[in-house]
Amino acid sequence: MSSYKYYLVLLIVLFNTNNIFQYIHQLRVLPSAIKVAYPVAMGTEGDLWDGCDVAVFKLAESTIKNIETQGIKFFDSVVGNGYENYNGWKETPTLPIWKINRGEDNPTRCAVISATLLNKITEAVMQKGAYYTSNARMDLMAIPALGFAVIIDVY
Repeated sequence: MSSYKYYLVLLIVLFNTNNIFQYIHQLRVLPSAIKVAYPVAMGTEGDLWDGCDVAVFKLAESTIKNIETQGIKFFDSVVGNGYENYNGWKETPTLPIWKINRGEDNPTRCAVISATLLNKITEAVMQKGAYYTSNARMDLMAIPALGFAVIIDVY
């Protein structure tokens, strides 16, 4: 195999390995009560020291039903998972522009996801029926109407 093909294969392997690690990391930050079925979209911007990840997961049907029947009470015990702990949950609507931690602007700044998906999420959190929480560097949203859990991780 010529050397450029070797490096191309190596780059592809490294890229996919990074995606797998990102997926595992984002699953770890979800509280255990929030069950997800599969990733819808994931994106990252930045480098190892400064950046932002956005992950959108499809909520499991059982989680959607629990949220719809219990409302905000579902989140009373959903404060973390030992890996990440969150502040209390609140019901939307949020501010007209979703403010993430460190006073930065809404996820359009770092979202490497489709504009259509981002617009759906932004519209949903400006209406009643979704829920959100945060910690020092992360925001987490549960949007049962869309069936999404959204993580914005600023590092």
